[in-house]
Amino acid sequence: MSEPTESAAPAVSPLELPAALKRFSSPIGVHRRGIKVMVFGPPDSGKSFFLAHMPSPKVVIDANEEGGIQTYLRPEDTYFNMSNPEAIAAAINFVFENEGKLASFCIDGMSGMWEETMDFWAKKLGGEIQGGDWRKVKGPWKLMLKRLMRSKLNIGFSAWLKDVGYEQIDQGGIKKLEIKSVDVPQAEKTIAYTVDFILKSDTVLDRKKVPTQYRTLTVYKARRPRSVSATELFSGKQWKFDQKQPVNPWEVVIEPFIQQWQDGAVDYLGSDPQEEIFEGRALEDASQDITLARILQLISAQKNFDEFQRTWATQIDPDLRNMTPSRVKLVDEAKERKKSELAAK
Repeated sequence: MSEPTESAAPAVSPLELPAALKRFSSPIGVHRRGIKVMVFGPPDSGKSFFLAHMPSPKVVIDANEEGGIQTYLRPEDTYFNMSNPEAIAAAINFVFENEGKLASFCIDGMSGMWEETMDFWAKKLGGEIQGGDWRKVKGPWKLMLKRLMRSKLNIGFSAWLKDVGYEQIDQGGIKKLEIKSVDVPQAEKTIAYTVDFILKSDTVLDRKKVPTQYRTLTVYKARRPRSVSATELFSGKQWKFDQKQPVNPWEVVIEPFIQQWQDGAVDYLGSDPQEEIFEGRALEDASQDITLARILQLISAQKNFDEFQRTWATQIDPDLRNMTPSRVKLVDEAKERKKSELAAK
């Protein structure tokens, strides 16, 4: 008696998609090019060292303005030391314009960058950000993240460790705030949902709680392709590095998975050229709004004509040449009001 043969699975006919949906479709199992990574941890635990070893050429924004990452970079890398939201917006636009010439882009200090962004808008809005004002803050931020995540580039962020949190507890009908230990990145909350890997960096301590020469990287979160075994990539997987025998942590942790991520990958998954143009203009508009806010604040702060003329020539007029006519008109109106105010003194 012959062995029973397994019946072949029925062939599945591909769905016929209408033209309006085809541009949003792509092959199953593919991934956008470039890995998106956030690394967080305490000070001096190797965050900057990890980002500096991302593939080159790359653009690096040192949003902490500490300069530590600069010592590890290669000659073909481009380094910006900045925390001002206006300058960062210009640098990110530069990255998009030169995407074809780059392999990676990273922001060392995403926690500080987000705090600077909130401080900037709080000052512009005259105090605390609340209600509908959050749309002005979050809109450009979300658009920037969306474009970075859809990019062909490898993208890396570092963040501080949020090691203290608060929890409201009920004790016999009395509500109290209790301090508790947490182990999460201190960053704007949507970032965690957009990256492929979140890694936690640590310094290994000896029995006396003294820092040693060893650093670790631990998987906090990872998207695992179907071709990667669960024994190869899982939350809690850890790598240990000896500072006396430095190696490239990107090559050890990320490189083994890149090819499996990219097999059959398509450029700009689900994007549309017209949408890219629209988003690019929207991001440029957001950048110009930040510049406009800074200029209006500068005009308002002037105390006399001499100070006003110096500020106009050095900090305002050069930026007006790249601004839209409607924004230039707002600046001119503010200028005339300030001149009238100074003349009345």
